[in-house]
Amino acid sequence: MEPATNVVQQSNPIGIYGWRKRCLYCFIGLLAIIIIINISLTVWILVVLRFNIDGMGSVRVTDTGLQVNGETELLGTLYTDMITGNEDGPVHVQGAADVSLSVGDNSVKVDSNHVKITSSNFSVQDTKGSELLAVISNNSSTKTTTINSNTISVTREMSVENLIQTPQIISHEDLVLVSERNELRVHGNESLLLEATNRAIDIQAGGRGEGEGGGNITLTANEGMIELISDNLVLKNLPLSVPINGGRQWDEVYHLCICGNGRLYRVMAVEGSSCSNSSSTICL
Repeated sequence: MEPATNVVQQSNPIGIYGWRKRCLYCFIGLLAIIIIINISLTVWILVVLRFNIDGMGSVRVTDTGLQVNGETELLGTLYTDMITGNEDGPVHVQGAADVSLSVGDNSVKVDSNHVKITSSNFSVQDTKGSELLAVISNNSSTKTTTINSNTISVTREMSVENLIQTPQIISHEDLVLVSERNELRVHGNESLLLEATNRAIDIQAGGRGEGEGGGNITLTANEGMIELISDNLVLKNLPLSVPINGGRQWDEVYHLCICGNGRLYRVMAVEGSSCSNSSSTICL
């Protein structure tokens, strides 16, 4: 008979042991640390930005849009159809360089030096909807500016390149109308009144500096007359004519004469002299 043989069977344990187990524990610990850090950062962001059921911090989401309490800083472009402020407070729009508002071809640009408005039609209205100022540009050559106001107050000089139409010009100080280059025309369809209550009316024509030529002042009445009313009417620097016959002379007294062409001149007041017997070539 053959001797019995004992077969020793070795069993393999089930599970992770050794270095694999240590690596798994390290990975689980690292993952737990990352999850805790993410949760902490999320909670910190929620607290700092003050998230709530209505919005985020000073920003609230309403049925009509966004409501912001306080200052809002924009780092890019804002697209909106309406910006309104509180009922009891104004709206301030401030830019570090400039502020631009644009709708189609119309735009408003504000920078540190000037305000630029680009539009074919520009108008200013009061709270009742009445138009106070209107600027209309039909084409490149036709531009119309209309001011619908009973009184326009100008505290300093005002420059007009073309035409200004108004029923009355009043100045509490000296009133000066100057044409720098061409002629100055004052025209009234029915009448023209120049009146100075407390001061004088000074009408000048000519250059403003040395070497500049003089000019002419023309008063024309198509119908009716030109009437000068004053207690003291002074005509200075009229041409002087010497009478032909000599006689007794009065100092600083002259005859006022007029030529056929309407030119005025003066003749020295001498006994027996008149405009007809003066040796004047002024009327030639």
